[in-house]
Amino acid sequence: MDQTPQSRWNDGHRFSDRTAVVTGAGGTLGGAIAQALGREGAHVALGYRSSDVTAQAVAKTIMDGGGEAVCSQLDVTDLHRSVLSFRPSRNVGVKSTFS
Repeated sequence: MDQTPQSRWNDGHRFSDRTAVVTGAGGTLGGAIAQALGREGAHVALGYRSSDVTAQAVAKTIMDGGGEAVCSQLDVTDLHRSVLSFRPSRNVGVKSTFS
């Protein structure tokens, strides 16, 4: 049985029923990682520092592909405060299973 890496690793189920928090999701690399996790079935919480419009666009792309995503402002330069205050926002127009 010959499996190519894509069929073995990118079957859309690798992270089903798991939650991923992606920091820097308003940027190019973080956005791409968030989208990849969404394609693999993860519920994606996108953390952004200042690029809320971009992060929301990434969340929309994930949802348009059938995934679940939510955005929240997150500044990891103050990690303690950020982790304590990180609660994905419900007012960004995305569906969510996060509490």
